[in-house]
Amino acid sequence: MNDVVNSSAGNTGTINAAGVSIKDLRKSYGSNEVLKGISLDVAPAKWSA
Repeated sequence: MNDVVNSSAGNTGTINAAGVSIKDLRKSYGSNEVLKGISLDVAPAKWSA
């Protein structure tokens, strides 16, 4: 994940932030597919328990 930052001085930069991205997750137990193409993006510091 990247965030674009603009400063008051007119400078622009990019921050590489750690996060979690899952695309098209699938899980089967034998012939029983229990997860079918799950996608998820979690931004940094957005975790909850």
